[in-house]
Amino acid sequence: MFTNIKYADMLLVMGECHSNLAEAVRTHTNRFPNRRQPSGHVLRRLIQRARGTGRLAPRIEIESGRPRGARVPDI
Repeated sequence: MFTNIKYADMLLVMGECHSNLAEAVRTHTNRFPNRRQPSGHVLRRLIQRARGTGRLAPRIEIESGRPRGARVPDI
């Protein structure tokens, strides 16, 4: 997972590249060579999340795979 600062940098690069995912990935790679690089999928999800919820980082309990069911103790 990325920090909010790194997500903000990704958003800035996306705006600079006019939402072109491939160009944004290249620009981010050139600008931040020592960072873990996001894929186009990560950037697309970031844009959707920012527009839909206003959040940059994903909510772990909701967006991390299979939903967990409630455990009911046997009595």
